[in-house]
Amino acid sequence: MPPSTAWRHCAISGIRSICQPADLIGHVGAFVPAAFGFANLGRKFSSMWAAARALTEGQKGFFSPRVQVPGLVPSTKSKRPSEVSYYDTSALRSTLLQFADFDRINDGGMRVSVGAVNVRTGNLVYFDNTKMRLRPEHFMASGALPPGFPAVEIDGEFYWDGGLVSNTPLTEIIRESQHKDTLVFQLDLWSARGTLPGDFLDVSERTKDIQYSSRTRAITDFVSHNQKHARLIKELLEHVPEKSRGHSPLVRASGVV
Repeated sequence: MPPSTAWRHCAISGIRSICQPADLIGHVGAFVPAAFGFANLGRKFSSMWAAARALTEGQKGFFSPRVQVPGLVPSTKSKRPSEVSYYDTSALRSTLLQFADFDRINDGGMRVSVGAVNVRTGNLVYFDNTKMRLRPEHFMASGALPPGFPAVEIDGEFYWDGGLVSNTPLTEIIRESQHKDTLVFQLDLWSARGTLPGDFLDVSERTKDIQYSSRTRAITDFVSHNQKHARLIKELLEHVPEKSRGHSPLVRASGVV
């Protein structure tokens, strides 16, 4: 088969390998309420049932419950950060190696950058294929949300999901594209705006939306203010005598000359 077709087949197979197959209870709970005009209730039940199965069974090729959860059983031995979690994600590494083409990711000409937070320092870092060879561990770290998933060790440091600090690397993109016209498309997985919750399920869902939403407005407002100040500084520097511009390090640093 053609390479593009083979890649699509591989991607679909990869998705199927980590998807929890629906069971009878899930089907009935989703379709029966919908048949009587309660589609929203059916959706909520289906989501709850799928989440409950994932909590108890894990996801094939992705994560599995630990037989013994560290911290819940008294122990004198301190565990490594990569062992302290409710689930084990070692299966994800095998799935990534099987279905992801890391040669294409690293050498394909498209820039790939994933964020993670250093557990020791609390600093957000980006693993970028223009600066390093990306491995499965870099992608696993970017999705290692505690306490469900363990920290991922990379070169002696441990990392958690970068969404703990920022769920969208908009600041990094803006920093890299200073003084350039840039068109950015951003996909918000959690919406900062939403409807008022009407029950405990809605409260839980809305809390996660706010907690993990992209700080888009805060970032764009900050950038807008910076651009406004930069324009004002540039206009002020236009009033500095031309003879003085070349001798002032501040003027040279501004980029006006």
